[in-house]
Amino acid sequence: MLELTDVHTNSVFKSSNLDDAHLNHLVPHPIRYKMVWSQVDKDSKFYAWKPIPPNKNYVCIGMVGSTSPQEPPLQLVRCIPVGWTVVSKKPPKKVWDDSGTGGKRGSMWIVNSFGTIIFTEGHLAPQGPFYELKARRFFASEGYVKGAHSLKPDGF
Repeated sequence: MLELTDVHTNSVFKSSNLDDAHLNHLVPHPIRYKMVWSQVDKDSKFYAWKPIPPNKNYVCIGMVGSTSPQEPPLQLVRCIPVGWTVVSKKPPKKVWDDSGTGGKRGSMWIVNSFGTIIFTEGHLAPQGPFYELKARRFFASEGYVKGAHSLKPDGF
């Protein structure tokens, strides 16, 4: 979870800096999803979706899981400015694979210190880069918004 705070407002007045138009510019929704893995049998269905950011100025840190082959609603997640991130130095850690299930080969991995999970087809470690947030909270007054749209994350 990411918290955005407008320090120029209070509990009496609604923020004009964090209305839908500003949020959609600062942290937009993905433009689509790519299905990266699925497993379907007679008793259950699971589909793993990777959000695709609108351009190279944004990244999506996690994935979306569903029980439907239909692409999930775009409003489920938001992309974050690449300038708010650093490349994760934590190597991917496998937490599950489909061995013994008889389905399409797939695996689940933790890819950063936040415990973000991604899915991949097969059992080999996924290729990054994977991202971490520079901070848990972001304030416009601290310059995060001004530098948010850097074309490269720190450490890349």
